[in-house]
Amino acid sequence: MKPRYSFLRRNLARSVLSTLLLAAPLMPVRAVAQTLPTVSLEDVSIQEGNGGTSTARMTFRLSAPSTQTVTVRFATANGTATAGSDYVARSGTTTFAPGETSKAQPYTINGDTEFEADETFLVNLSSPVGVTIARGQGVVTIINDDAAPDTTPDAFSFAPVTDAALGSVQTSNAITVS
Repeated sequence: MKPRYSFLRRNLARSVLSTLLLAAPLMPVRAVAQTLPTVSLEDVSIQEGNGGTSTARMTFRLSAPSTQTVTVRFATANGTATAGSDYVARSGTTTFAPGETSKAQPYTINGDTEFEADETFLVNLSSPVGVTIARGQGVVTIINDDAAPDTTPDAFSFAPVTDAALGSVQTSNAITVS
């Protein structure tokens, strides 16, 4: 009797499973494309300062909130500004928690008293996870706040010029700038 019970149980299980599979409505299986948010960088400008350091904050912005954690790597690169003297180079990862749409990363600017043109450096994005890159390069502009040197002469003076061959005849005036 034991073998028969085993046989019945096995066949009954197959029969129920077959009935359930055949009775279930057949639905087409569709791949659901998940639209990922995009990340962009916003340019920023900052006064250079005459010494010490200041901080420029660049905003990383998502086009829409995500339901999952997303990350993107960043790294600075020289433009007309030079890492080490004009700013402090850095790289890292920005992480957005679910629901967040903006993050700011700080960048250190070195002040000086040298008159120069405004300078720039770049922040580049790479290695997105859970997000696509829309605008992957941001510009940090360091605005020169130093005065241009004074190039105006202090005084003019005139002195007669003599020609040695002609004696002491005045032939022109010399201009001396001091």
